[in-house]
Amino acid sequence: MKDIKKYILLFVVIFLIILVYGIYQLSRNNILIDKSKDIVYTSYVDEDNEKMIPQINIKRISDTINNEIDNFTKDYINIDTNKITYKYQVNGNILSLIVIIEDYSIEGPANSSFLSYIIDLKRLKVLNNKEILDLFNYNEEDIINYMNDFFKDSYQVELDNKVINNITYEDYLKIHEITDFKNEIYYYIENGKLYVYFDYLEWAADKETVDVFVEQGYIFEL
Repeated sequence: MKDIKKYILLFVVIFLIILVYGIYQLSRNNILIDKSKDIVYTSYVDEDNEKMIPQINIKRISDTINNEIDNFTKDYINIDTNKITYKYQVNGNILSLIVIIEDYSIEGPANSSFLSYIIDLKRLKVLNNKEILDLFNYNEEDIINYMNDFFKDSYQVELDNKVINNITYEDYLKIHEITDFKNEIYYYIENGKLYVYFDYLEWAADKETVDVFVEQGYIFEL
């Protein structure tokens, strides 16, 4: 008798999971403009797969976002020295999309630019920075303090290792082309974690600029 109850309970649980998943899929499909396409799809790709332009496929908000993406990428599509990539992920009712442009048109390391969106699929709303940080119970000051602490630690390590000599922390930030931690911060949620994208020049031990470092160290679980 106990075994029968166990099987009945297991059946009910499996049935509920299938039912909830079916409702979820139906709800997700109802927000798509074109049900034959993914919620985010590639609208343009060059023959070398170096430039990929995304478009979102969501009712009510797609026109505005897709126009912004087109305006963000249009000046770079026909330049061979540029690379355009993107990635997206859905976490529960939250869609994250980030577009990354790497500009190699000038001598030296690439200049990276970002455009990101965090979208509440239930409300069909693009979240602002405050709403994004509220998901993790943090505010803008927390982010700025983290970034400042991160670079202060890096500054001290490079001083201790004689990578840099006789420069102030303010000069150190100028070397990395950082003027304000409040500007040029972009958010992306992946696997339930919050990532901060922040473009700055990273220096190797031989003091040559080698690459643009995308900071992904500020992580909080949803």
